[in-house]
Amino acid sequence: MNSAIDSFCIMDRDVGNYSNNNLDLWQLVQQGFSEFVSSRISEKIHQRLQIHNLSDIVIPWVWSNVPEVAQYFAFFRDHIPIESERVVRDAGDTTIFTTSGVQRLETLLKKWLPCKRYKFSVAQPVIRTQFMESVDNGTATSFVNFSAVSIDSSYQDFISLLDNLLEFVFQHGLNSGDVEINIEEKLDNWWEKTFHKFTVTIYVKGVEIGEAIYMSDYPLENGNITAITDIWIGAERMQWSVNTKLGFFPWFERYYQEFDADETSRIIDCIRSSTLIVAEGVMPGNKGAGYRIRRFIKNFTEYNKTLQFNIHDLIEISYNFWENNGFIPRINKNQTAKVIISEWERALNMQTLNEIETNGGKKYYIEINQQRESFLKQLAVSIPKDLHQFIS
Repeated sequence: MNSAIDSFCIMDRDVGNYSNNNLDLWQLVQQGFSEFVSSRISEKIHQRLQIHNLSDIVIPWVWSNVPEVAQYFAFFRDHIPIESERVVRDAGDTTIFTTSGVQRLETLLKKWLPCKRYKFSVAQPVIRTQFMESVDNGTATSFVNFSAVSIDSSYQDFISLLDNLLEFVFQHGLNSGDVEINIEEKLDNWWEKTFHKFTVTIYVKGVEIGEAIYMSDYPLENGNITAITDIWIGAERMQWSVNTKLGFFPWFERYYQEFDADETSRIIDCIRSSTLIVAEGVMPGNKGAGYRIRRFIKNFTEYNKTLQFNIHDLIEISYNFWENNGFIPRINKNQTAKVIISEWERALNMQTLNEIETNGGKKYYIEINQQRESFLKQLAVSIPKDLHQFIS
């Protein structure tokens, strides 16, 4: 039997610097891989998969009709399914948006300081605006993040959950050659908290789709520490990595059939994320979550100049997707669309005014916070006729 290192492409960093405890964990990880490879070869994975059904667990109702995500809850069945966080966090929280499923842990630990032997799973719509300027096919600022978290965890718990994660990945019909593993140990920070983190990152065909993380000394508010195991999977990335010929965003397939995948993803992402934030009841503005809406719509206006995707259609699909993937909106679809369209017209007005001022060499004081039709009429009577070519 070959070792796990022979069976997978495993990349390690700074292994020689590990403490004794982490060397033990390193050995356990290798052992876990070896056991996993043995079960894979003997086809036990597919036999075990048969017992992962939905008949005897309670799934949060928002996920009960979403087979692609419901299977996550079924597979990680020893973790209690719980409802997701709100996407936009309360003022004064550590982040503006919920950025991962494990962030649910932050809320739980505030309520239950001991948290002895508690396991939960959550499918969490999240927003990461740090990727706003670098989206392509396979990257997104908003997506569904599934996490299974074990509090007061042991090394063996970590190995078991890692094994289960690998099993879940391979049940999608992948071969061991499709998968790369990166193992890393480092000192990490979660705002004011500092702890050691042992991370196994999983790549499928070069795409990062999830991680298994062991935090051996996570600090609690009362001065004590606990050990936490967390695995996460990006639902869209997991589905896309199996067949990268498909477009990255589900429900937008017809857009990918005709246009460049990177350009298409860049345009769609702006509206998907804007829809998610606005449906929380956030209005566009100049700071916080409202400012992110403004930036998304400004980017959409620039990216969409050539392809001219129908913004009403993009909002319709986006709203329906989020509503069917764990998100409970605070305002309805029509209200959401009205806010986004209004902000889009503002961005278009600003774009047009900037173009005219650049070509005319003069600044014009025209209110951009008005409907597009009214703005263009006011603009037409305020600028020389030789600049009317820029009005559209």
